[in-house]
Amino acid sequence: MQHHIFPPWPQAEIAVMGAEAATAIIHRAEIQEAEDPAAKEQEKVAEYRGGRIGLSGFFVGEVMRASRGRANPVAAKEIVEEKLG
Repeated sequence: MQHHIFPPWPQAEIAVMGAEAATAIIHRAEIQEAEDPAAKEQEKVAEYRGGRIGLSGFFVGEVMRASRGRANPVAAKEIVEEKLG
């Protein structure tokens, strides 16, 4: 695994999870309220893998928030997209 350092914030740690874990967290309420929660979760994972950019944008936003705007957003987006596949 490659480590990425953002010079303005060298002690920062970035963790990125896969599509399954991300959708389970981000869409938790919608999945729990569904008639078939397992099917709804798979639908959300498929949406992300099909090119939905909302989830990767969410993670880039979290990186920017955690770094107080000091992280390079282009580098953060590349890292997130690389990790999520």
